[in-house]
Amino acid sequence: MLTTLNLLASACHTACDLGGRAWEAARHELVTCQGFFHRLRELTSYLVFPSWDHLLKTLAFTRPPPLRP
Repeated sequence: MLTTLNLLASACHTACDLGGRAWEAARHELVTCQGFFHRLRELTSYLVFPSWDHLLKTLAFTRPPPLRP
């Protein structure tokens, strides 16, 4: 079970790395995977983002976070 989950996580990371520039910018800005996912968890705990692209650009510090409703 753990091996399967690890392979799925690796496939997801690879697909995202091949994806858009917003993902690359966010990963580059937050250097480590641990830092990236920690920041992702922090932001999504308190804010609702209109799109995945908006979230990634906020993580890369190229767009301010949305205002709270």
